[in-house]
Amino acid sequence: DDFSKASISTEQMQHINEIMTLFNNELNNENSIFKFQKINAIFTLLIYEVIEIFTEKNLQKIENLSRAQIITSQFFNLLNTNINQQKGVEYFAEKLNITPKHLIHSVKTITKETPRKLINKMVLTEAKKRLENSDTCIQKIADEIGFSDASSFTKFFKRQQGISPKDFRSFAKLG
Repeated sequence: DDFSKASISTEQMQHINEIMTLFNNELNNENSIFKFQKINAIFTLLIYEVIEIFTEKNLQKIENLSRAQIITSQFFNLLNTNINQQKGVEYFAEKLNITPKHLIHSVKTITKETPRKLINKMVLTEAKKRLENSDTCIQKIADEIGFSDASSFTKFFKRQQGISPKDFRSFAKLG
């Protein structure tokens, strides 16, 4: 994963080492009246330096992303935060200020799947998690994940999973 590590320049490393030396000197300085305040300030400086390095690296990576990658990333962010309320491709396209056709094309280019399929997968995953990990009634789960009623939730679940939510829960409890 490119975002899990960052290579830093020699200059940046020297700068961080200078800050660490200053930090260690203050840590070992027993005669300072403001020892705690100085250490806190130096530590804050170190944190800001590290954040700046990572921000700089990530901005370079974002600049190299295609428009389709950016749209797909924004779609997944919206999907994660709105999975329990909205389920339509039109909703997500409107939030991204693009047409549904453009959203479909962008997401399919990057993921090889349509937004509708990804939405359904995410809703199904959430439904299965709730069915496996709680005894909440099916109607309440349907409400919690944004279905108008238990019947439409059951139809969706059965179409996606091949069995009813009730049967899925029974099998999950056995295994």
